[in-house]
Amino acid sequence: MFKGLILGILLGMLLLAGGVYFYFSSGHAPVATSAAPIPFEKTFARIGLHAYLDKLPHPQPQVPADEANLISGAKVYKEQCAVATDFQVSLRERSR
Repeated sequence: MFKGLILGILLGMLLLAGGVYFYFSSGHAPVATSAAPIPFEKTFARIGLHAYLDKLPHPQPQVPADEANLISGAKVYKEQCAVATDFQVSLRERSR
């Protein structure tokens, strides 16, 4: 009884692996960039990405998020970045 159960589980796993191999090797899998994604492709990619990122160390920020640092960051943005951002926004508005 127990041997039959183990044999059935192994046989089921082999059939599943063989089916997946046949699906890809026979050309049924969408591989073109314009094709729809493979079923569960986003889910599997997200699971792998999160598993990888969870393994990485998460260091503490080197700069505390207090009022003085936020104000100095806003000042730097205003002096160095706001002109470019406003320029890009105005170009987008002109193209409409």
